[in-house]
Amino acid sequence: ARANGAELIGALLLGNRRLMIGDHKQLSPFDSGERQRYYDPAAAAELLVDAQEKLSAILDLPPELDEALGMLTSHEFLLRDVLAIAARLEEPFRAIAEREDERELATGRASSISTTLLEQSRMHPAICELVSNTFYQKKLVSSPRVAEREQKVGVANKMPTSPIVLLDLPSLSVARRKAFEQKVKKSYKNEVEASALIAALKDLKPISGKDGRRPTLVVLSPYLAQVDHLERKLSPFIDIETDTLLGFASPRGNGKFVYTSDSFQGGEADVVLASLVRNSIHVGTRALGFIKNPQRMNVLLSRARQKLILATSRKFIRNAVSGIDPDGVNEELRFLTRMLNEISLLEKKDFPQVGMGVTIVPVDENGRLAP
Repeated sequence: ARANGAELIGALLLGNRRLMIGDHKQLSPFDSGERQRYYDPAAAAELLVDAQEKLSAILDLPPELDEALGMLTSHEFLLRDVLAIAARLEEPFRAIAEREDERELATGRASSISTTLLEQSRMHPAICELVSNTFYQKKLVSSPRVAEREQKVGVANKMPTSPIVLLDLPSLSVARRKAFEQKVKKSYKNEVEASALIAALKDLKPISGKDGRRPTLVVLSPYLAQVDHLERKLSPFIDIETDTLLGFASPRGNGKFVYTSDSFQGGEADVVLASLVRNSIHVGTRALGFIKNPQRMNVLLSRARQKLILATSRKFIRNAVSGIDPDGVNEELRFLTRMLNEISLLEKKDFPQVGMGVTIVPVDENGRLAP
């Protein structure tokens, strides 16, 4: 699903039968959002104004190109049709999947060319419920193998046994600061979330499997500045002889434990610690940053096999979303409300051996976990 039309066309021409496998509800092709802007008729018309003049400087272009440009600039409806097709071909996997979903809904008949895989074997059932009910219309279910998997993560002190632990930072309305986030060039970091995650990490205990393998652990954030900050803070805890972090193995076996969530798509670990970073007094999509992107959030929340520890502020997310969409009609942001509501439901749902699906751990403004 991350391949754009230009990247797919060569492979699709090689045979008369084709099988595409992907998930269009996770990350799109690189820079697809930026390129989609040029498929807007007004933006395209502006680009076409001097396109013929600029292209005339290139030798050996076929004459048909000049003719095609002339037709596009003089026929508005043709231009709109071409742009609509180009926009669909930018993300062909998504276009096909969504078209078939719409067709199934309209006709009541199953698609003959696409199907959705609804069983997953990675995430603990509680984590699966959060992901399924937030992004997949409650259709994603766990394989029986997931519940039978041996437990590889223990806890110490008062760290909850829940598969999902939310480290909940305070609202800025009760904190003595304007923001928890700090801008670093074009990125952001949040030192309080980093401190909270490290405190939680120290209360996790690795349990080697029957095969002797150590459980794996990864720390994720959507922001590169936070990744850099976390790498510096975690460096003293890494054993360079065994490439382990407090007894946990790295997810890719290379001694690296901290990644941007985008770069870890396709990866997995027994334990995922994630920092969402954004937390300020502002509202609106700019205040949410990467958090407003459902594909990015889907990747981040669905990497953990056994335990997901998430550092953020529920109050900030609710306030930011309600400031943009007080009536809850904006479908692009509704997933954040679903996510928070699902977290509240999982606080009350019991799972065998681990207790409640979610435990909320309050964090003070210095990153200390509540006793």
